[in-house]
Amino acid sequence: MKVLGENHLKSEGPLGDDEIARLEMDSGYDEKTFAGAIYNRIVGAKPIDMLPSEFFGWTDSELVRRSDIIIVPLLSADSSHRRTSVAASLMYYELILQQLTPSIRKLQGTGTDTGYLYVSDSDVFLFDSKTAPIVTGGSRQSYHAPMSDAPFQFEELFKTLQIPLRPGAYYQWRGWIYPGADVVKVDPSESRRVDGDFGFASPHQLRFPNTPESDYFGKQSAEDDYEVPVNHPIRKLTSWEDVYDAMAHICTLDLTNQNHYHSLDQLLEHIFNSNNWGIVVVGFGLGNVNNPVKLAAVEAVKRGKLVVGVSGCLVSHTNTTYDSVSLIGANQTLLANSEAKIIDGGVLSKTLARAILIRSLLENHTQSQCQALVDAYIQSRFPKR
Repeated sequence: MKVLGENHLKSEGPLGDDEIARLEMDSGYDEKTFAGAIYNRIVGAKPIDMLPSEFFGWTDSELVRRSDIIIVPLLSADSSHRRTSVAASLMYYELILQQLTPSIRKLQGTGTDTGYLYVSDSDVFLFDSKTAPIVTGGSRQSYHAPMSDAPFQFEELFKTLQIPLRPGAYYQWRGWIYPGADVVKVDPSESRRVDGDFGFASPHQLRFPNTPESDYFGKQSAEDDYEVPVNHPIRKLTSWEDVYDAMAHICTLDLTNQNHYHSLDQLLEHIFNSNNWGIVVVGFGLGNVNNPVKLAAVEAVKRGKLVVGVSGCLVSHTNTTYDSVSLIGANQTLLANSEAKIIDGGVLSKTLARAILIRSLLENHTQSQCQALVDAYIQSRFPKR
């Protein structure tokens, strides 16, 4: 990240902001063409010809002096460029790397603190993968900036190499480790503490200290136990296009955004659109929705679509207490005599629910198989819920 002046930043290096803009233009602003260009650049990235202790010379971490650390610059552009094209390319690369090197720890250092955006998707794919964990970390300022927090933040990121983490994806921030299942960004300009810290929050209180004694999810397996299960989806991926197509066929219908619709048909277009194979319905309170949306969701699952209902609350949870407007409650009423069911997202956020759908579409899940994946993920990440 280059500091151009006070409050003026610009990314440099491989796939920086300018390079992203050039590739977008060269792709004719066609997202799938752009995704292919991004992936080709990422997969062609080479390790830097520099010792880690030299590259990270602005930190005091002794861990960067390890001889087995390899640094590969992938994407320098700000995470605000994230959308299906970029996310699919990065995710495919990451998952294939996990398949090929299941016992090797990966640290993802980002130039800003918005890299957490990718962590939730990764965690849903890796929680049951029997691979070494991936930990992402960033900082508020570039290390070039006066009084930058980057030296401290990256020292803490390297410390995670000593933490016995189970398979999955995590985010390190200010000496805390946030599981991919429970990390929320807080406005950087907010001076008040949220969840006892600045910058990030853990709504379900799953974060834990970045110390060797931490054992939130239990000890990791021995290295000889790291092997991706035969039937795990990351073994079946053949192209970045697989991930891109799955992401492109998911729609999030968030009722809490209070968008105005001129007609019921316009509101329900997302649910009945043939291009949307998976739908996340974000309801109010306990996952409650209005009658038209509930009826449309019922019809959608009868047509075989995967519809996941979640709550729009910060600490999310669904139940059928208010059964007349509960989306999940339709399974016991309108769908009582049908095998088709709406998938209960439980404590999942809309981000996690979307990640579940990405994986389910790649695995060609039925509704019951998708529900089983949700249940397994919640049991793994939210054992008390």
